[in-house]
Amino acid sequence: MIHVLDFNDKIIDFLSTDDPSLVRAIHKRNVNDNSEMLELLISSERAEKFRERHRVIIRDSNKQWREFIINWVQDTMDGYTEIECIASYLADITTAKPYAPGKFEKKTTSEALKDVLSDTGWEVSEQTEYDGLRTTSWTSYQTRYEVLKQLCTTYKMALDFYIELSSNTVKGRYVVLKKKNSLFKGKEIEYGKDLVGLTRKIDMSEIKTALIAVGPENDKGKRLELVVTDDEAQSQFNLPTRYIWGIYEPQSDDQNMNETRLRSLAKTELNKRKSAVMSYEITSTDLEVTYPHEIISIGDTVRVKHRDFNPPLYVEAEVIAEEYNIISENSTYTFGQPKEFKESELREEFNKRLNIIHQKLNDNISNINTIVKDVVDGELEYFERKIHKNDTPPENPVNDMLWYDTSNPDVAVLRRYWNGRWIEATPNDVEKLGGITREKALFSELNNIFINLSIQHASLLSEATELLNSEYLVDNDLKADLQASLDAVIDVYNQIKNNLESMTPETATIGRLVDTQALFLEYRKKLQDVYTDVEDVKIAISDRFKLLQSQYTDEKYKEALEIIATKFGLTVNEDLQLVGEPNVVKSAIEAARESTKEQLRDYVKTSDYKTDKDGIVERLDTAEAERTTLKGEIKDKVTLNEYRNGLEEQKQYTDDQLSDLSNNPEIKASIEQANQEAQEALKSYIDAQDNLKEKESQAYADGKISEEEQRAIQDAQAKLEEAKQNAELKARNAEKKANAYTDNKVKESTDAQRRTLTRYGSQIIQNGKEIKLRTTKEEFNATNRTLSNILNEIVQNVTDGTTIRYDDNGVAQALNVGPRGIRLNADKIDINGNREINLLIQNMRDKVDKTDIVNSLNLSREGLDINVNRIGIKGGNNNRYVQIQNDSIELGGIVQRTWKGKRSTDDIFTRLKDGHLRFRNNTAGGSLYMSHFGISTYIDGEGEDGGSSGTIQWWDKTYSDSGMNGITINSYGGVVALTSDNNRVVLESYASSNIKSKQAPVYLYPNTDKVPGLNRFAFTLSNADNAYSSDGYIMFGSDENYDYGAGIRFSKERNKGLVQIVNGRYATGGDTTIEAGYGKFNMLKRRDGNRYIHIQSTDLLSVGSDDAGDRIASNSIYRRTYSAAANLHITSAGTIGRSTSARKYKLSIENQYNDRDEQLEHSKAILNLPIRTWFDKAESEILARELREDRKLSEDTYKLDRYVGLIAEEVENLGLKEFVTYDDKGEIEGIAYDRLWIHLIPVIKEQQLRIKKLEESKNAG
Repeated sequence: MIHVLDFNDKIIDFLSTDDPSLVRAIHKRNVNDNSEMLELLISSERAEKFRERHRVIIRDSNKQWREFIINWVQDTMDGYTEIECIASYLADITTAKPYAPGKFEKKTTSEALKDVLSDTGWEVSEQTEYDGLRTTSWTSYQTRYEVLKQLCTTYKMALDFYIELSSNTVKGRYVVLKKKNSLFKGKEIEYGKDLVGLTRKIDMSEIKTALIAVGPENDKGKRLELVVTDDEAQSQFNLPTRYIWGIYEPQSDDQNMNETRLRSLAKTELNKRKSAVMSYEITSTDLEVTYPHEIISIGDTVRVKHRDFNPPLYVEAEVIAEEYNIISENSTYTFGQPKEFKESELREEFNKRLNIIHQKLNDNISNINTIVKDVVDGELEYFERKIHKNDTPPENPVNDMLWYDTSNPDVAVLRRYWNGRWIEATPNDVEKLGGITREKALFSELNNIFINLSIQHASLLSEATELLNSEYLVDNDLKADLQASLDAVIDVYNQIKNNLESMTPETATIGRLVDTQALFLEYRKKLQDVYTDVEDVKIAISDRFKLLQSQYTDEKYKEALEIIATKFGLTVNEDLQLVGEPNVVKSAIEAARESTKEQLRDYVKTSDYKTDKDGIVERLDTAEAERTTLKGEIKDKVTLNEYRNGLEEQKQYTDDQLSDLSNNPEIKASIEQANQEAQEALKSYIDAQDNLKEKESQAYADGKISEEEQRAIQDAQAKLEEAKQNAELKARNAEKKANAYTDNKVKESTDAQRRTLTRYGSQIIQNGKEIKLRTTKEEFNATNRTLSNILNEIVQNVTDGTTIRYDDNGVAQALNVGPRGIRLNADKIDINGNREINLLIQNMRDKVDKTDIVNSLNLSREGLDINVNRIGIKGGNNNRYVQIQNDSIELGGIVQRTWKGKRSTDDIFTRLKDGHLRFRNNTAGGSLYMSHFGISTYIDGEGEDGGSSGTIQWWDKTYSDSGMNGITINSYGGVVALTSDNNRVVLESYASSNIKSKQAPVYLYPNTDKVPGLNRFAFTLSNADNAYSSDGYIMFGSDENYDYGAGIRFSKERNKGLVQIVNGRYATGGDTTIEAGYGKFNMLKRRDGNRYIHIQSTDLLSVGSDDAGDRIASNSIYRRTYSAAANLHITSAGTIGRSTSARKYKLSIENQYNDRDEQLEHSKAILNLPIRTWFDKAESEILARELREDRKLSEDTYKLDRYVGLIAEEVENLGLKEFVTYDDKGEIEGIAYDRLWIHLIPVIKEQQLRIKKLEESKNAG
């Protein structure tokens, strides 16, 4: 069962494991990397409550509650939702307020846990073990979960988390810190029982049999080198002359590392690399339901056995991770540090014993012929060999006669007759066969168990005695309880010891051994009481510690404060607070620096950098200070001082307008922000250096560097490089930010007298001693800008079709000519004529005469006919004109029109050329083309490049399956609309009328003017991966955000035939309703994920099932009461009807017995019915399940009540079967209690008759 909790820890939804909506549910937990997560794949329809950061509760493979927080949700096109949840303790504790650098000094486990878990929602569990006082510290900001893991190392304990539930809510969340104790509890995963999958991986890629060790550089730049080899490891690869080499460089800053130390580190590393890395992945089936003792928990030691595996597998390892499938209840385990055994080693002793037994059997029991031959071999000279086989001895035996006695079928015995006695020729005792008796086997086993028990008992006495003698145990009641429980354990232990010492293997009997075995069980019960008392005593001692630590008087506290005040020149007021002048801070800092001079050396850089930044007024100094600090050289501060001096010298040349720039608050804020980012990047760089040093020192502390430590160092180095690059980038950005504002001001300047030089001087000061060079360049740029301004005036006022490109300094770099060439404005140009120009004009005039013009003019009354090779006619003005140029005709004019109540005046250009007619609206900037193919606003294509409106295309066969020519109206990027202001729009066709959309739904808007609001029908589809699984929707609503009111969903799959009502979010949730006057259904079923179908309300009638079984319930029927007798009847087929007794409902009415005596005799049987009491079987079983699973299975309340009544079988046995009810198979089901009493009528009549006769007889006498 998967429960969903809201933000108030109340259960708001659930999913059962047999719910079809639940496709996948995987619980993953790994104690090595401290991870725990839950992966779910459910139907999107059931994922409504899973789309928020709710909490999810499940039962793990050991039926313990685990809590998670929804962390990631993804809805897929196939209608499913993927959900990823992380353990709630990871989210709650990790996201709590982090710890600043600090330490826990002399704290117990409970005290440290309580501090870490404050404000996280988690509490310290009472199961937390005590392990003395410890001190731990950290030098950087740490999350609370990181500190929690650090406590595990400090106290050498392991963490665990659990929750407790109560009344559909979370009662508490607890954290346990206890010693790690991986025990073998007898769990064996064996092939053929619960082993489902097994994978063994052997990685030999990193094997090395020889290493070249290279030490760190010394102060002379030299490195120590040496070679270590392992011939034994090398021999397994059959390469006697060729080692598998590797290189080893210890991650250490010890420049004085000697050869002995380096060789020791290298051998340690070689031991890690010389063996193959072996890992196992085990998948097993959960057998806990059938076999409650078959439980696997993370942290346990288990054994895995698979004899059919190649080679046979025998492994013992600790379970460090589990992947549990909640639906199939299968688990995949990951083992840490596995220990593998060879089958030959494990079976060696067993095989020896087995061979001995086989030999005994072959010699003494199985080989009868050999036995007979051995017995009678020397007697053949006296009689013919013959063996009598019977359960009784043969008659008239003679000496050396053989009899195979089969009186004991389990062990047949061969006997030989000699001098009147049958002597055994084969053994019939197990000890004679080399075996042991049951008594000896049990006695030996109990002795072995007692040896282990004695060790455990001694450890218990030692621990309990230490606690009883503890000076911190002041609670006499707890001490007495512990002493009493300890005495009880000792008493049972002594009884076991006395029993075993009083017996020997020969004198041991089954009775005494069984009694001793029972004492072992009694010992374990008493031992549990001792453990409980020990934990209570530990908690009391821990509380006593807290009390002693808190017992400081105000006077002692004041004395401590006065010592501190004297040290730093402060005073203590009446409220026990330190007060003093501000200069006392400086004294405190100096004192701290004196005592921790070496420790603060790395932080002086950051403090100097911050102090420099706080003392800088100008933004360029700030940027330069950041950059020089990144170089790691303190002398760069001198450069900053030089820049300041240079700035002061240059200020006398600045213009008054620069005051606006330097005092602009936006510019200041932007540059200060860039400086702040650079400062933070520097701090991250320094922190990364400290982190790298810390990782290296931790790794080299024990002389061994594990793979995890190596990865940690590499990660720290990568983060250091990343922080360095980020710091350099932020410094450059700060410089660019300062430059940008100065450069922009210069670029905006068009006045040559704005003294741009001074502005560039403000920027140049931060770049070093290049002020003169940049100043000279600025003066030159000012001259170029003057020439550029003159050129710009000429180009803009005299020419058309040219553009000028400028650089960042406003200097013209290039003159670009457009595709139509250059046009000169003659109104602004005066050309002084000269000889060459006059000759050119005269030549042009001479060419225009009658002989040079080839044309024909035909004048008549019909008009003018012109036939020429080239023609050009133009008339009109700039706006209204006509122009004929060879193969084109162009018109220009002004058009005024009114459309949709809007008046417009447009300049229209018309051209007829190349088989098409073009209308261009110069005012609006669009064209319309007409040709044989249709009408379009784009001459070619579909308007892909923009600026197009649409096309009416004739002769189009795109949508014609038969190939007939059609007409298509299309717009590439705009809307195609058919409207009618005061009438209808009709779509009529002989065949189908199709409406399609590519990427969006199809909408219908009826009565837009008649009905208020937005009323929309939407025809849409669900996302799908294939053509068979998409669903169709018809939605209706009035929300402009496409959140509809309701709709219908149609399934596309043929064999599904499903139509569903959905809400405005396309979901068939509980907020959908179907209302109709009449409905017909073949079957009415509940929806997936729901338990019941409710009629009218949840109280009126509910039909469905709960965890106890199928159920029909009606609170309304229960609350409606009557005084009349019940007349309800349910047949064996489940039919409900009314039970009647009126004559009109009966046929063939007659007496049961016509004879009164026969009736009386039959009816008297009722007096022999025994009255019984019992517990109802179904109620008892359901109640047992509820107690076992700790949850209610049904809304009904079950309790153990004894019922009083009759047993149907006993009624039948007495001959009253007419009142016994049967099912359709003839099996007895119940008793008709409402009719059974009628047999008392004949009996009472008989009694009344006898009473009357006795009274008459008495009265007569």
